[in-house]
Amino acid sequence: MLLGRGGPAALLLATDGAAGAFGMNAPTPKARIALVAFSSLGDGLIYLMMAENLRLNGFAVTYFGNIGYQLRAWLPQFEIYPYPTAEEMDTALTGFDLVIMSPPQFLRDRMDPAMTDAMRRKWLLICQKTPDDWRFDLTEAKRATLPPETFAALQRLLDCGGSIRDREYTTESVVDITLEYLQKRMGLTQLTRTVALTPPTGLQLRRHARRIVVSPDSAWPQKKDWPPRASSSCAANCRLRATSRRSLSPRQTTSAGGRCRGTLSKHQSSTTSANWQPISTSPAR
Repeated sequence: MLLGRGGPAALLLATDGAAGAFGMNAPTPKARIALVAFSSLGDGLIYLMMAENLRLNGFAVTYFGNIGYQLRAWLPQFEIYPYPTAEEMDTALTGFDLVIMSPPQFLRDRMDPAMTDAMRRKWLLICQKTPDDWRFDLTEAKRATLPPETFAALQRLLDCGGSIRDREYTTESVVDITLEYLQKRMGLTQLTRTVALTPPTGLQLRRHARRIVVSPDSAWPQKKDWPPRASSSCAANCRLRATSRRSLSPRQTTSAGGRCRGTLSKHQSSTTSANWQPISTSPAR
């Protein structure tokens, strides 16, 4: 699947030979890293790519984020969990050698100067663009607490907090920018924009050959969600454009939170028969 304009362009989620990318003969990991992704769809996928690159460079990566959690059956190379609550975050992240975090929105909403300072002293805070006070060098703190071999493996990563963008960019995609950050700032030597997927058993290829999924959701509903009538109109247009060929089967899909916000039934256009299919953000693992 290739993600197009408006998202992390050119990030490839590939099933080609994916199962061969990991297996029972993997070497002992250098260190245990928790990677906490930002809440949005695009960032959630970008941090999956970051997790894949860290894994390929010898780290054991555990991903926290609701976007990745919905894809967990396709990504057996990672431990993937939904976000802990704000109150449970410290406990959930205890025991990792390093926590790399792009704070999800529910944490950012709480981040006053005192909380930001406390977070940056224990976790590596990153994002595409960040306030200056997010950056903090964890080198000496980790030198004092980690075994020497673990510290040595992580040392290049420990002063990589703050903005992923450290220069002016023009036409580069967010994938290119992130890969440059991983190479130049973190010192990773094996880089890929391809995230290996393993299809779960029991799937039927092209069972829904003409299905199109339309989703209005975003991490910032008040500003970025697609208006309900627009997504319904898009689904209707998909059907109209297909009348001279084979029929398309659009399905409008929203998160459970989107349904709770009431953006569906009150505004859904009567001109389309597309169905809303809820996505659970916390199914059983």
